[in-house]
Amino acid sequence: MPAWPRVRASGFAHGLPVPLIEALRACSTSGGRIEMGPWVPDSAEPSPADLHLVAVDGRDAAARVLAALDDGAGRRLAVCIDTDAGTSLCAIAAGADGVLYLHDGSEELARALRAAASGMPALTATAVRALVAHARATCRAPADTAPGHAMHEMPATAIRLTAREREIIVLADQGCTFTQAARLLGVQVSTVYTHVRRLYEKLSVNSLPQALHEARRLGLL
Repeated sequence: MPAWPRVRASGFAHGLPVPLIEALRACSTSGGRIEMGPWVPDSAEPSPADLHLVAVDGRDAAARVLAALDDGAGRRLAVCIDTDAGTSLCAIAAGADGVLYLHDGSEELARALRAAASGMPALTATAVRALVAHARATCRAPADTAPGHAMHEMPATAIRLTAREREIIVLADQGCTFTQAARLLGVQVSTVYTHVRRLYEKLSVNSLPQALHEARRLGLL
């Protein structure tokens, strides 16, 4: 697993919170070892190879703090001090490469940090749920948004996903495994696999990478 030469931290008035410290330690001592580099002050010259942890407290703070950072400041993860799930959307819109919520606990934080080290989206459970809810609210089928809209007016080739199928494909696109998706959605893994099989049938594919590619091509993601 790749290493970060340096780990930077911004906006933590009283030092790094304990759950974040525990998560960083877990990453550097677990299987698939992540070598954590030295901590450097925020005033140090940024490097594109840095991991930059940015404390944000609220939606306005997320946009303001992240927008002020140099684009070359490395991989930037917003660390949410508050519990407002909406902060994650503001942080991503402002340029964050991932969103971590402290209240999700050190285990979730460590999982997200490992994902970041692998080049995957770094999101803890609260951030994932917020993105799923946002996708569900903004990607309604046309029939749901137009009263009296006749089903036969939709193109014959249109593919319509159920709410659960859409949740699963969004989670998969965010880098979640099917096991993680089951835990986040509160269902059995076998239930997730059932929905995945139906997704494959609707998209006429045989694998998850093919499903993600086809979903993006059709505008389902």
